[in-house]
Amino acid sequence: MLADLSMGGKEDNANQNWKELLAKFDQMKVRYTYSESSGWHSCLV
Repeated sequence: MLADLSMGGKEDNANQNWKELLAKFDQMKVRYTYSESSGWHSCLV
């Protein structure tokens, strides 16, 4: 399984949480793709 993750940039209030989550994924060898964009995060449905 491959997770596809994206979020807002450094100004996003969730940025640090995402960095911590990605570090855990790396430790657990979870496969994922990750991208950032400027601004805040938003959920696309």
